[in-house]
Amino acid sequence: MAQRVEGSVEIEAPVEKVYDYWKNLENLPQFMSNVEEVRVTGENTTHWRVKGPFGKTVEWEARTT
Repeated sequence: MAQRVEGSVEIEAPVEKVYDYWKNLENLPQFMSNVEEVRVTGENTTHWRVKGPFGKTVEWEARTT
């Protein structure tokens, strides 16, 4: 059965600055503990490396459309 978890974080910065930081996918490892790396590889492509189940590293290429 799925478990719902909610939380919030208050950031004392202008919304525009926070959004610009968040939308840069290469920043995700700084605040998402399972994301080891996100690297921009093209105009709309990225390479992801995350910690998967049982500590196994999982990697993939993603295309944003």
